[in-house]
Amino acid sequence: MRALCATVSGSLPPGAPPLAAARCAAGDAKAPSDELRKVDNRQGHQVPKELQSTRGSAVEYLETGAPRPTHAEKVATLLAGQRHAMLSTLSRDARVDGHPFGSLVNIAVGPDGELMTFLSKLAEHRQNLERDGRCSLLVTEGQGSAGERTDPLSYARATLVGRLELAEKTAGRREKFLGRHPRAYYVDFDDFGCFVLKPEAVRYIGGFGEM
Repeated sequence: MRALCATVSGSLPPGAPPLAAARCAAGDAKAPSDELRKVDNRQGHQVPKELQSTRGSAVEYLETGAPRPTHAEKVATLLAGQRHAMLSTLSRDARVDGHPFGSLVNIAVGPDGELMTFLSKLAEHRQNLERDGRCSLLVTEGQGSAGERTDPLSYARATLVGRLELAEKTAGRREKFLGRHPRAYYVDFDDFGCFVLKPEAVRYIGGFGEM
């Protein structure tokens, strides 16, 4: 998982141009034209009439012969693109000892592909982790603007189960975290520590019916 996250998160440098623009700049492809958008007198993404009765959607037609990303690749991409997660720890409160305790935390992918967060000693979830490091992190796809999909169950999400362990607050981890959270000045506070997830199981759901 760590190597996979590192591969996916490092495959495209920040500000990289779209693939088509990059190819045009390198002279490997011509600029888009009306001719390139027409195939058998079709416009854009229109599915050929002879295939409309045999395939259910344009997605199926366009994906024919194309490699599909694995769930591991989808999880790595999801983690690299999100900034927040729901952290569930085991409560140390005697009234609800051992019950799941949910918290919202900021996350980032570290220099070695590890999922990390910075937690204060005052936080209840950190105190829970210091007694028992077992936890789960729920990471969800960012929701679109109004008018787009409104049911959160239609979005991709991943639950990562494992242990959050206190790790060295290295310059590389600090840089990666601030890159995702520019205002996270607390990374330099003495009472904030860097915690790295040691995953033991992952559950990915891509939306309705995809798991």
